[in-house]
Amino acid sequence: MKHTFKILFISGVILLVILLGLYLRQQTPVAPLSPPPAENTPQAIGHDPEGKITFRYPPELTTNFLRAQDWPPQVSLIKGDFTCTQETSNDLPAVKKQESIRGREYCVAVDSEGAAGSTYRDYSYTSELFGQLLTIHFVLQYPNCANYDSPQKENCEKEYAAFSPDALAADIRESVR
Repeated sequence: MKHTFKILFISGVILLVILLGLYLRQQTPVAPLSPPPAENTPQAIGHDPEGKITFRYPPELTTNFLRAQDWPPQVSLIKGDFTCTQETSNDLPAVKKQESIRGREYCVAVDSEGAAGSTYRDYSYTSELFGQLLTIHFVLQYPNCANYDSPQKENCEKEYAAFSPDALAADIRESVR
């Protein structure tokens, strides 16, 4: 009899602890461990000028300092073979190089121009798709972080370090249909 009472008592305590845990879990909001997956990010649908392809892109950048200037991105698909001649100009702040992004080869051209406390970077990413050349083009404005006081200056610098135009172009390319 004492043995049965102990088992019932312990079982009751365990059940009570489980129910209390479930109740507290419902009452306490749990912060997500990571941001939601990219599939849940709002996306707009764009078309190339000829209407041959569609692609997805974020309707706006989720950045506080960096701004899209030439938006939505321009995407085109033309006949041709993929080549990329690397160039760096001493006269102009332009760079053209071949890069592997997410296992795909791109010819990346970046042209920079400064104006009124900001730098404008003109990006063109070209890669092979469907046996043709896909080009993704957009312009981003990078304000000079030194123009801000702390803590905005540090936040601006962190945002620039975290933002990847390569990832943006790769996301767009992967969505092309």
